[in-house]
Amino acid sequence: MTATGAARLGVNVAGWFSADPGMGPVASAYADALTAAGVPVQRHDLARARRRSRSGEPAYPVTLVCMTARALAGLAFGSRQRPWPGDHVIGCWPWELAQPDPMMAVAARFVDEVWAPSSFAASAAALAVGERRVHVIPLVVGAPSVRRGDAGRPAHTRAELGMPQGRVFVSVVNLGSSTNERAVLARKNPAGFIEAFQRAFPAGAGAGCYLKTVGGQEAPRALAQLREMVRDRPDCAVVDRHMSQAEMASLLAHASAYVSLHRGEGFGLAVAEAMAAGVPVIATDYSGTTDFLSARTGFPVSHRLVAVGEGREPYAADAQWAEPDLQHAVALMRAVLTDPQAAAARAQCGRRLIAERFSAAPVARLIGARLAQLAQLSSSQLSS
Repeated sequence: MTATGAARLGVNVAGWFSADPGMGPVASAYADALTAAGVPVQRHDLARARRRSRSGEPAYPVTLVCMTARALAGLAFGSRQRPWPGDHVIGCWPWELAQPDPMMAVAARFVDEVWAPSSFAASAAALAVGERRVHVIPLVVGAPSVRRGDAGRPAHTRAELGMPQGRVFVSVVNLGSSTNERAVLARKNPAGFIEAFQRAFPAGAGAGCYLKTVGGQEAPRALAQLREMVRDRPDCAVVDRHMSQAEMASLLAHASAYVSLHRGEGFGLAVAEAMAAGVPVIATDYSGTTDFLSARTGFPVSHRLVAVGEGREPYAADAQWAEPDLQHAVALMRAVLTDPQAAAARAQCGRRLIAERFSAAPVARLIGARLAQLAQLSSSQLSS
């Protein structure tokens, strides 16, 4: 990188900001973190434009490409050259399994380094591209801003959100985050959440189950399956629609606990956001969420490793992910309601941890430190 390039170090962030429900929020989170670090950012929305910038060239010497390794490999391999010119190209690769995506080795030809949002995702990427080229740069997790209405209550009522009565367990799943609805349904495991709740609490026990989904139109069979599971339980609700930030903040404000019985997460942004809101969290003790969820900050659910199985592409059938222990989840759900003070104490520890390690300021420091290292490297080192 030239002295001039280092002096005006900025980052072009390329991603599906407005279209991809999976990687779009990741691109936005990294762009926001760069801005918080005081780094000039050029956002290149792949859904809205094909040009790299108004001049046809990237504005800055560093480009962060926020798309999966598989998508990047498919885009770049046809031309056998980098889709984005520049001194230094960074791939952003969240990945949900311990075994790397085989496409990472292909995509590695078109990037100089990889940013992974969690130590789990970084370990998988390192197996494919080498540890030296991988850096853990977590996503920025913001505490939801709850707009208060009369008497200090959240702006949106439980009735407006379609929540059942009682102390409610909440889970949020994006059914449209993959083109394979079988894969996303299995990995996110919302059926496990519903089943664990129904085992834990009979109808009329004063508890409620609320599954908030989005993308159901892209996964109609998955959505129909989940709705069938709650058809005879008035204390359970499956709500599939987009919610504003204020609605999501109100949803967490009304929640007694947040539950994620995932089989694998590259980071676990929804889990982290619930923790940032001070909500007790029950989640599988596996993959990306282990960077912030522990027995001190929440309620980890035990698991065993099982084969992914056929028909869940892009995940290989012989790869492994977690099978959460639903009976353990049942016990933890009951414990949260039996001893709310203990649950609240863990939730406050979780809130502090997210603020200390995953809010804008600490992530900005990590990014600033890495970019400072890049600014000191010669162009020959950057391309090595």
